[in-house]
Amino acid sequence: MILKGHLPSEEPSDSNNAKSARTVATLHALKAAELGHVSAQHACGSLYERGEGGVEMSQDKALHWFRAAAAKGHGPSEKEVARLLERAASAPQNDANAQYELALLYRAGRAGRCGAQNDTPNEVICARWLEAAAAQKHAEACFELGQCFDTGLGVEEDKIDATAWYREGSELGHGGAMYRYAECLRAGRGELKDVKRSNRWFLKSAATGFVEAQYKAALLCEAGYSGVPPDMDAAKKWMTLAAKQGHEIAERRLLRWDL
Repeated sequence: MILKGHLPSEEPSDSNNAKSARTVATLHALKAAELGHVSAQHACGSLYERGEGGVEMSQDKALHWFRAAAAKGHGPSEKEVARLLERAASAPQNDANAQYELALLYRAGRAGRCGAQNDTPNEVICARWLEAAAAQKHAEACFELGQCFDTGLGVEEDKIDATAWYREGSELGHGGAMYRYAECLRAGRGELKDVKRSNRWFLKSAATGFVEAQYKAALLCEAGYSGVPPDMDAAKKWMTLAAKQGHEIAERRLLRWDL
C-alpha cells in the first residue's frame, strides 16, 4: 500500500505526454519504495526534495525516504539524511531534534558529506551539536551531553558541567538524567552532597521506567534510607519491574525473596 499523501496527482488524459510519463515513473518508484527497494527509496527521496516527477516539494517526505534507505545501510542515503538534518539544524529555526539526530550520526561515523570517504566517528562535532540541542532544552541531548562531560568524550572532562547537564535533563523529565543526577548528589559531585535529594531523584527516575533506577528504588524501599521509609511491598514492586526489563540482579533477588 502506498503511504497516504505520497502519491502524485492523477494527470488528465490530454496532459503533456512527457509530464505524464514522469508521473507514471514516479508512481512505479513509490510502489517499489513501499515494497522496500532501496534504490527506489533513495530515488523517491530525491524526487520529493526537488519537487519533481509530479510530486510537491517536501523536505519531510524526502527525509522519510532517505531514512528508509539509510536504515538498510545505503551509504548515499545516509549522507543525504545527514545533509538534510544539517540544513534543518543550521536554519534560523535551529531545529533541536535535527541537531540531536545529527550529533548521533557524527558519533556513529555516518555523517560524511557526499563524496567523503572512510567516514569515522567524530565525537568533537557530535558534542557541538549536542550542546546546540541541549541549549534549546532537548532532554535527550542534555543527558548525552552530560555523559560527554562525565567521560571527556568529545569535550574536556568536567564533572561540574556534567552534573549541570544531568540536572537540566532531570528537570526536563529524562529518566536517565535523573538517575545520573541522583548519583552526583549522593557523591557530592558538582553539587553539595545531599542524600535525601538523591533518593528523591532515584525514585523519580524509577517512575519513568529507567531500569537501573527501579532496581535502586527497590533497594531503598527494602532498607529504608534517608527519607525513604521501609516498605517491602514497594520494594517488590520496583524489583519486579526491573526484573521484567531483564535486570539480572533484580531477577535473582526476587527469587531469594520468594523462597
